Amino acid sequence: MITVVVTIFNCEKYLSSCIDSILSQTYQPEKILLINDMSTDGSMAICLDYEKRYNNILIIQSTKKSVGGARNVGLKHVKTKYVYFIDCDDTIIPCALETLLNECETNQLDVVTGLSIKVDEKGVLTKRYITYPSETKVMSSEQYLDFIINNALIGVNVWGNLYKTSLFKQNKQLFKEGIVLEDLASIISVGLCVNRAKFIPFVFYHYYQHPTSIMRSKRDWAKVFYNIYLNYENAIKPYKLTTIQKESINQYICYVVSECLGKAFASRQGMNYVKKLKKHDLIKESIFASNKRKHKLLRLLYTHPRLLGLILSIYKRNSTQ
Repeated sequence: MITVVVTIFNCEKYLSSCIDSILSQTYQPEKILLINDMSTDGSMAICLDYEKRYNNILIIQSTKKSVGGARNVGLKHVKTKYVYFIDCDDTIIPCALETLLNECETNQLDVVTGLSIKVDEKGVLTKRYITYPSETKVMSSEQYLDFIINNALIGVNVWGNLYKTSLFKQNKQLFKEGIVLEDLASIISVGLCVNRAKFIPFVFYHYYQHPTSIMRSKRDWAKVFYNIYLNYENAIKPYKLTTIQKESINQYICYVVSECLGKAFASRQGMNYVKKLKKHDLIKESIFASNKRKHKLLRLLYTHPRLLGLILSIYKRNSTQ
């Protein structure tokens, strides 16, 4: 009933641990798809070894050069009722798939989400990813959208959730390709298609952060969040949003703009992306619609753009002292 999709790029150091954690499940998936996205290290050799030894493992080659693209390649080969995504340097606990599957089947869910926990390169548990409700119940589409937006980047990702495959195929949902942190744009459009969802306050997924992780890499993060917003804006265009959905999305847009602004000081081009964001009417609507205190600064900066330059000049002056 389950296909596990593993996206792989240059992960020879961690790949075996990931695959072994899937093979150790109390409920064995019907298929384990190893999506090799043009790895140049020993990852492919590891994949071939596992494929020879296990009948339910299949290697699929991808040339997408992105996690989102590799996931889309994997989705084309999924024929089971449910699909589960895991990154090649992460692991899941032995009862993960069985527990999530039981919840989906019992409650007729489109998606079920569990807790994840951050693990450092020494294997030390460092951070639980989300603040979760004390009571869990089946959520409607509006409730689930609010849930994933309020936990964006700190807990709810594409990986670690058990989805009905039809959620993607019937709604023609694909992952965003060619951008960093594509989860932040993709999971919102998927969330808009969900009818029934549930959260389980139990750690199933171990997210490993090491020196080569995306979040530790040197990037123009203001540009990253600007591109996330563009993809996100395009993702929600086809939908007629309810008032509650609009309120949730306003919060999410404010979050992305805040992140873009926060990262802008790290690069010379950062402020250019902040200025580009200011040109989008949807952002202006969202900032002024939000009644949260933490978004008052966003309204101030939007109303008084010269303040951005003042903040930047003070930052540069302090950083050179």
